[in-house]
Amino acid sequence: MKIAEFQEVKTMTYMEYCDYLQGKYGVGRADYMTRAFNKNHKVSRTSDGLIAHHKAEDKMILLSMKSVAEKCPYEWQLKENIVYCDYLEHLLLHVLICKYPSQVKHPLADVGIGGVINYIVPELNDLYSGWISKQEWRNKCHRIVIEDKEVYLEILRMFITYLQEERGFEDKELLHTSFNEQYGGWSRKKNMKLFAEIDNLWNNNNKASIYCQCKTRSAVTSDVESDDFGYWDICCDCGKRIEFGYHEYNHFDGEDHDDVSMGIW
Repeated sequence: MKIAEFQEVKTMTYMEYCDYLQGKYGVGRADYMTRAFNKNHKVSRTSDGLIAHHKAEDKMILLSMKSVAEKCPYEWQLKENIVYCDYLEHLLLHVLICKYPSQVKHPLADVGIGGVINYIVPELNDLYSGWISKQEWRNKCHRIVIEDKEVYLEILRMFITYLQEERGFEDKELLHTSFNEQYGGWSRKKNMKLFAEIDNLWNNNNKASIYCQCKTRSAVTSDVESDDFGYWDICCDCGKRIEFGYHEYNHFDGEDHDDVSMGIW
């Protein structure tokens, strides 16, 4: 996925994005599992650099595992419920699951987040730090996204915003991961440069979560109860403070005049 496409799809809901990808790649070439809940290899499209995703993963996790799948409705394995995607599209699918979980999801399933933290991000961290797989099918998938690290970071920015605003997470170490370190073929130390870039997303998000990020503002109001020393200009569209829009009261002449504390916006 290129950055221009990401900009077009980033505001979609999970189901909207599933429909979008099925329109782009088609539905499954076959049911993901047989009636006996064994993997059907005819569903694979790794030769095209694509992986198969279960649309119902907004309801239950790990639907590609037989032990889980056989406890769930078989219809979730049908080809019309399979979504093909590249690695970055798969990451975005799971971030959107976090944001838009099904209202009928399994009560014990923390859908979406495990796929991001435990599987997709660790592998992409290694990939964008120079790791080359020895598996040809995996290399075909990697070649589709290797030039699109910018998109990877933007999807992570979206995920970090979700963690901060919806879960209250501020632990940067959460994304300091390596998929291949456990197998002895890589070390997370080789990912440190990328980790620094990811950490910067947390820092920027902290600032963005405080101040207005609107490109245009329909109106501006004032928070006159900010404190005893001044007040903030507030964007009427998002309700956030406007950076550099703090006004200090000037009491030297006995009147409540104000001065803009930092620059002109």
